[in-house]
Amino acid sequence: MRPVKYLIFLVPVVLLFAAVVSLPAAQTPDGSGIRTAVIAFQEAWNHHDMKAMTNVFTEDAELINVVGTRWQGRANIVKALGVFHREMFKNEQIHFDEITIRSITPDVAIAVAVQSGSGEMVLPEGHGRKETPAGTQLDTFVVVKREGVWKVAHGQNTSVNPDAQKFDPIKTDWNGEIPK
Repeated sequence: MRPVKYLIFLVPVVLLFAAVVSLPAAQTPDGSGIRTAVIAFQEAWNHHDMKAMTNVFTEDAELINVVGTRWQGRANIVKALGVFHREMFKNEQIHFDEITIRSITPDVAIAVAVQSGSGEMVLPEGHGRKETPAGTQLDTFVVVKREGVWKVAHGQNTSVNPDAQKFDPIKTDWNGEIPK
């Protein structure tokens, strides 16, 4: 009789354990909400609308631009972007050609966007226009869900060097040998 008592107790415990083990570690976040947050950056940029840009970021956000300038806090980010948009980027349009999302927790995700631009950047001090070829930048966003809304907590823009891409051992057959 003793083995039957143990089975009556043990079977429900094993079934409960199996159910808990099969649960996902974290629920997949709202992909459309995250994309909306990233596209909100693109739209605010393209309309040169710093009021809309304010709604993109969390209060404590930070942004690192393509040349390594770091702005901390939403007010500083919007101020800096506003200054640049008055002259340098007043005609620049960007487009996120591809957005990939990686969930960290149900309320935190990383989005990477391939960015192309219109080439309408004007450099300061009369250095003229600078063409910005399509597909030469990656934007990385850490997005967080606060009070049910996804916002950017951190962003970084990186130029893609086409020459360096030839030596990516993952995407090419380069084996590490330095060409002569």
